Amino acid sequence: MIVPNYKLPASTPLMALFPVECQELPPNGFYIQSNAAAPANHEHVYTRACSGGFGSNEEDQDALDSNGFVRCCAHAANGAWQPAKLKGISDWRAGDGLFTFFSLISEAVNRNV
Repeated sequence: MIVPNYKLPASTPLMALFPVECQELPPNGFYIQSNAAAPANHEHVYTRACSGGFGSNEEDQDALDSNGFVRCCAHAANGAWQPAKLKGISDWRAGDGLFTFFSLISEAVNRNV
């Protein structure tokens, strides 16, 4: 998923990759344009992915480089992701999902360290 103008403090394209097992598993990290001005307090911007994430092999890294993306580390702690059990239209509020992940991104780039 690519959000064309995500506001970091300045607007930039943002890319999030979702696992096949999404909603059961959370996304791991997100990607911003390499020329975006990440907040000064964000120390987790990498030109390469780690731990088997997208960008950790040469083919993935070439795709990121050619599209101008770098990886930002932000992930849910083990056991913290509790997906909603969807039985009705408003059940998305009762657990983690896309909204929760974008809240995590906002916290990651705007926290005061």
